[in-house]
Amino acid sequence: MPPDPGTTCHDRSTEPARHWYFNTFSGHCTSFLYAGCTGNANRFFSAAACRENCELGACCLRFSKHVGPQITVNTQSI
Repeated sequence: MPPDPGTTCHDRSTEPARHWYFNTFSGHCTSFLYAGCTGNANRFFSAAACRENCELGACCLRFSKHVGPQITVNTQSI
């Protein structure tokens, strides 16, 4: 998912801030300027947070490297 710089918030005056997104083409976290409102889930406050939360090579949808319990479903055909 590409970075989304968002929009300027109408209820407050803030300057764009440096945030980080997972770049699926390079496989690395890259900085961009975030306007302050809206945007998408591929946005982190720091490079470290981006690296901790994104799997290398995966589209960053906040997939954690720390996988929780999983449910196995029986998909056997009859």
